[in-house]
Amino acid sequence: MTRYIAAVRFNEEITSTIHQMTEARPAKLIGPWRVLLLLSFAFLLNYIDRQIVFTIFPLLRHDLGFTNLQLGLAGSLFTWTYSLCMPLAGRLSDVWPRHRLVIAAVVMWSIATLGTALTHSALQFLCWRVIMGFSESLYVPAAIGMITAAHPGPTRSRALSVHGFAQFTGITLGGWYGGWAADTFGWKWGFGLLAIVGIHHHLYFESTAFEKSALTLPYFPAISPDR
Repeated sequence: MTRYIAAVRFNEEITSTIHQMTEARPAKLIGPWRVLLLLSFAFLLNYIDRQIVFTIFPLLRHDLGFTNLQLGLAGSLFTWTYSLCMPLAGRLSDVWPRHRLVIAAVVMWSIATLGTALTHSALQFLCWRVIMGFSESLYVPAAIGMITAAHPGPTRSRALSVHGFAQFTGITLGGWYGGWAADTFGWKWGFGLLAIVGIHHHLYFESTAFEKSALTLPYFPAISPDR
Protein backbone atom coordinates (compact mmCIF):
# COMPACT_ATOMS: atom_id res chain seq x y z
CA MET A 1 0.00 0.00 0.00
CA THR A 2 2.84 2.35 0.87
CA ARG A 3 4.53 1.64 -2.43
CA TYR A 4 1.27 2.27 -4.29
CA ILE A 5 0.77 5.66 -2.58
CA ALA A 6 4.38 6.60 -3.32
CA ALA A 7 3.95 5.59 -6.97
CA VAL A 8 0.79 7.66 -7.27
CA ARG A 9 2.49 10.70 -5.76
CA PHE A 10 5.48 10.25 -8.04
CA ASN A 11 3.19 10.01 -11.06
CA GLU A 12 1.37 13.16 -9.96
CA GLU A 13 4.66 15.03 -9.58
CA ILE A 14 5.84 13.92 -13.03
CA THR A 15 2.51 14.89 -14.60
CA SER A 16 2.60 18.29 -12.90
CA THR A 17 6.17 18.92 -14.05
CA ILE A 18 5.36 18.01 -17.66
CA HIS A 19 2.29 20.22 -17.57
CA GLN A 20 4.32 23.17 -16.30
CA MET A 21 7.01 22.64 -18.94
CA THR A 22 4.37 22.47 -21.68
CA GLU A 23 2.73 25.69 -20.52
CA ALA A 24 6.04 27.53 -20.21
CA ARG A 25 7.29 26.57 -23.68
CA PRO A 26 5.47 28.23 -26.60
CA ALA A 27 4.86 26.07 -29.64
CA LYS A 28 6.34 26.84 -33.02
CA LEU A 29 8.29 29.98 -32.16
CA ILE A 30 8.38 32.36 -35.11
CA GLY A 31 11.56 34.40 -34.83
CA PRO A 32 11.47 38.15 -35.38
CA TRP A 33 13.97 38.02 -38.24
CA ARG A 34 11.80 35.60 -40.16
CA VAL A 35 8.80 37.89 -40.01
CA LEU A 36 11.04 40.84 -40.93
CA LEU A 37 12.14 38.93 -44.03
CA LEU A 38 8.53 38.31 -45.07
CA LEU A 39 7.58 41.95 -44.50
CA SER A 40 10.63 43.18 -46.38
CA PHE A 41 9.84 41.02 -49.38
CA ALA A 42 6.30 42.43 -49.44
CA PHE A 43 7.76 45.95 -49.29
CA LEU A 44 10.11 45.07 -52.14
CA LEU A 45 7.21 43.94 -54.31
CA ASN A 46 5.27 47.09 -53.50
CA TYR A 47 8.03 49.35 -54.71
CA ILE A 48 8.79 47.32 -57.81
CA ASP A 49 5.16 47.68 -58.82
CA ARG A 50 5.13 51.36 -57.95
CA GLN A 51 8.09 52.15 -60.21
CA ILE A 52 7.12 50.12 -63.28
CA VAL A 53 4.70 52.74 -64.54
CA PHE A 54 7.45 55.32 -65.10
CA THR A 55 9.30 53.04 -67.54
CA ILE A 56 6.28 52.26 -69.74
CA PHE A 57 4.96 55.75 -70.50
CA PRO A 58 5.51 55.35 -74.28
CA LEU A 59 3.65 52.03 -74.23
CA LEU A 60 0.76 53.49 -72.24
CA ARG A 61 0.46 56.25 -74.81
CA HIS A 62 0.56 53.73 -77.66
CA ASP A 63 -1.59 50.93 -76.21
CA LEU A 64 -4.14 52.85 -74.16
CA GLY A 65 -4.03 56.30 -75.75
CA PHE A 66 -2.76 58.13 -72.68
CA THR A 67 -2.53 61.91 -72.95
CA ASN A 68 0.25 63.90 -71.30
CA LEU A 69 -2.12 64.82 -68.47
CA GLN A 70 -3.07 61.19 -67.92
CA LEU A 71 0.56 60.15 -67.89
CA GLY A 72 1.17 62.70 -65.17
CA LEU A 73 -1.81 61.37 -63.22
CA ALA A 74 -0.52 57.80 -63.54
CA GLY A 75 2.29 58.75 -61.19
CA SER A 76 0.68 61.46 -59.07
CA LEU A 77 -2.66 59.80 -58.32
CA PHE A 78 -0.87 56.98 -56.57
CA THR A 79 1.20 59.38 -54.48
CA TRP A 80 -1.77 61.58 -53.58
CA THR A 81 -3.82 58.60 -52.48
CA TYR A 82 -0.91 57.08 -50.62
CA SER A 83 -0.11 60.25 -48.66
CA LEU A 84 -3.71 61.26 -47.92
CA CYS A 85 -4.63 57.78 -46.65
CA MET A 86 -1.52 57.37 -44.51
CA PRO A 87 -2.96 59.07 -41.38
CA LEU A 88 -6.05 56.89 -41.61
CA ALA A 89 -3.88 53.82 -42.07
CA GLY A 90 -1.86 54.77 -39.00
CA ARG A 91 -5.02 55.12 -36.94
CA LEU A 92 -6.29 51.74 -38.15
CA SER A 93 -2.94 50.21 -37.25
CA ASP A 94 -3.37 51.48 -33.68
CA VAL A 95 -6.85 50.03 -33.17
CA TRP A 96 -6.98 46.95 -35.44
CA PRO A 97 -4.75 43.85 -35.53
CA ARG A 98 -1.68 44.88 -37.48
CA HIS A 99 -1.06 41.48 -39.03
CA ARG A 100 -4.57 41.55 -40.49
CA LEU A 101 -3.94 44.98 -42.01
CA VAL A 102 -0.73 43.72 -43.60
CA ILE A 103 -2.52 40.71 -45.05
CA ALA A 104 -5.38 42.89 -46.32
CA ALA A 105 -2.90 45.33 -47.87
CA VAL A 106 -1.02 42.57 -49.73
CA VAL A 107 -4.26 41.03 -50.99
CA MET A 108 -5.63 44.40 -52.13
CA TRP A 109 -2.32 45.30 -53.74
CA SER A 110 -2.21 41.98 -55.62
CA ILE A 111 -5.78 42.48 -56.89
CA ALA A 112 -4.98 46.03 -58.00
CA THR A 113 -1.85 44.83 -59.78
CA LEU A 114 -3.80 42.10 -61.55
CA GLY A 115 -6.48 44.63 -62.48
CA THR A 116 -3.77 46.86 -63.95
CA ALA A 117 -2.60 43.94 -66.08
CA LEU A 118 -6.14 43.43 -67.40
CA THR A 119 -6.98 47.08 -68.03
CA HIS A 120 -8.22 48.27 -71.42
CA SER A 121 -8.41 52.04 -70.98
CA ALA A 122 -6.58 54.92 -69.39
CA LEU A 123 -9.43 55.48 -66.92
CA GLN A 124 -9.29 51.87 -65.71
CA PHE A 125 -5.54 52.10 -65.33
CA LEU A 126 -5.80 55.28 -63.24
CA CYS A 127 -8.52 53.78 -61.02
CA TRP A 128 -6.33 50.81 -60.25
CA ARG A 129 -3.48 53.16 -59.38
CA VAL A 130 -5.71 54.84 -56.79
CA ILE A 131 -6.63 51.47 -55.26
CA MET A 132 -2.98 50.50 -55.25
CA GLY A 133 -2.04 53.69 -53.41
CA PHE A 134 -4.64 52.98 -50.74
CA SER A 135 -3.51 49.38 -50.31
CA GLU A 136 0.13 50.35 -49.86
CA SER A 137 -0.77 53.05 -47.35
CA LEU A 138 -2.36 50.33 -45.19
CA TYR A 139 0.82 48.29 -45.25
CA VAL A 140 3.46 50.74 -44.02
CA PRO A 141 2.23 51.74 -40.52
CA ALA A 142 1.15 48.19 -39.69
CA ALA A 143 4.43 46.66 -40.90
CA ILE A 144 6.57 49.18 -39.02
CA GLY A 145 4.51 48.57 -35.90
CA MET A 146 5.07 44.83 -36.20
CA ILE A 147 8.80 45.28 -36.73
CA THR A 148 9.27 47.57 -33.73
CA ALA A 149 7.24 45.19 -31.57
CA ALA A 150 9.28 42.22 -32.74
CA HIS A 151 12.58 44.05 -32.16
CA PRO A 152 12.15 46.00 -28.91
CA GLY A 153 15.82 45.87 -28.00
CA PRO A 154 19.17 46.61 -29.65
CA THR A 155 18.17 45.06 -32.99
CA ARG A 156 15.36 47.54 -33.74
CA SER A 157 17.44 50.00 -35.79
CA ARG A 158 19.03 47.16 -37.73
CA ALA A 159 15.64 45.63 -38.48
CA LEU A 160 14.18 48.93 -39.69
CA SER A 161 17.22 49.48 -41.88
CA VAL A 162 16.69 46.07 -43.52
CA HIS A 163 13.08 47.01 -44.20
CA GLY A 164 14.21 50.33 -45.67
CA PHE A 165 16.80 48.54 -47.79
CA ALA A 166 13.99 46.52 -49.34
CA GLN A 167 12.22 49.77 -50.21
CA PHE A 168 15.13 51.26 -52.16
CA THR A 169 15.97 47.92 -53.73
CA GLY A 170 12.41 47.82 -55.03
CA ILE A 171 12.77 51.31 -56.48
CA THR A 172 15.94 50.25 -58.29
CA LEU A 173 14.57 46.94 -59.53
CA GLY A 174 11.23 48.44 -60.54
CA GLY A 175 12.74 50.59 -63.25
CA TRP A 176 14.76 47.73 -64.63
CA TYR A 177 11.96 45.17 -64.36
CA GLY A 178 9.43 47.41 -66.08
CA GLY A 179 11.65 47.88 -69.12
CA TRP A 180 12.74 44.26 -69.24
CA ALA A 181 9.19 42.93 -68.93
CA ALA A 182 7.92 45.31 -71.62
CA ASP A 183 10.63 44.18 -74.04
CA THR A 184 10.37 40.49 -73.18
CA PHE A 185 6.68 39.60 -72.84
CA GLY A 186 4.77 42.88 -72.57
CA TRP A 187 4.05 45.32 -69.75
CA LYS A 188 0.68 43.72 -68.93
CA TRP A 189 2.31 40.38 -68.30
CA GLY A 190 4.86 42.21 -66.17
CA PHE A 191 2.10 43.42 -63.86
CA GLY A 192 0.41 40.03 -63.99
CA LEU A 193 3.49 38.17 -62.82
CA LEU A 194 3.92 40.57 -59.91
CA ALA A 195 0.30 39.96 -58.92
CA ILE A 196 0.84 36.20 -58.94
CA VAL A 197 3.95 36.55 -56.78
CA GLY A 198 2.04 38.83 -54.40
CA ILE A 199 -0.83 36.36 -54.00
CA HIS A 200 1.55 33.48 -53.31
CA HIS A 201 3.50 35.60 -50.84
CA HIS A 202 0.31 36.48 -49.00
CA LEU A 203 -0.66 32.82 -48.68
CA TYR A 204 2.80 31.86 -47.45
CA PHE A 205 2.98 34.81 -45.07
CA GLU A 206 -0.38 34.08 -43.47
CA SER A 207 0.11 30.33 -43.07
CA THR A 208 3.66 30.72 -41.76
CA ALA A 209 3.43 33.63 -39.37
CA PHE A 210 -0.11 33.63 -38.10
CA GLU A 211 -1.36 30.08 -37.76
CA LYS A 212 -2.18 28.40 -34.45
CA SER A 213 -0.12 29.67 -31.52
CA ALA A 214 1.90 32.28 -33.39
CA LEU A 215 -0.48 35.05 -32.40
CA THR A 216 0.34 34.67 -28.71
CA LEU A 217 4.11 34.58 -28.94
CA PRO A 218 6.00 36.91 -26.61
CA TYR A 219 8.11 37.95 -29.61
CA PHE A 220 5.11 39.73 -31.08
CA PRO A 221 2.95 41.61 -28.54
CA ALA A 222 1.60 43.73 -31.38
CA ILE A 223 0.05 40.74 -33.13
CA SER A 224 -1.61 39.00 -30.22
CA PRO A 225 -5.28 38.11 -30.76
CA ASP A 226 -6.47 41.36 -29.18
CA ARG A 227 -3.94 43.51 -31.09
